[in-house]
Amino acid sequence: MAYLKAARTWSVPAALEVSRSGVGAHAWVFFAAPVPAETAQQNDLADALILSGWF
Repeated sequence: MAYLKAARTWSVPAALEVSRSGVGAHAWVFFAAPVPAETAQQNDLADALILSGWF
């Protein structure tokens, strides 16, 4: 939830998907232009957004 809260703080389109097990979840972030998977999968949302040119 903290990840989604950070995304919303920066007005980044994101969605939460609960995993099939119901124990975990996945956050989906939507970029306006293609972003390499390596960049998008950075552990830190801010780093991924900066490297992708969001800011």
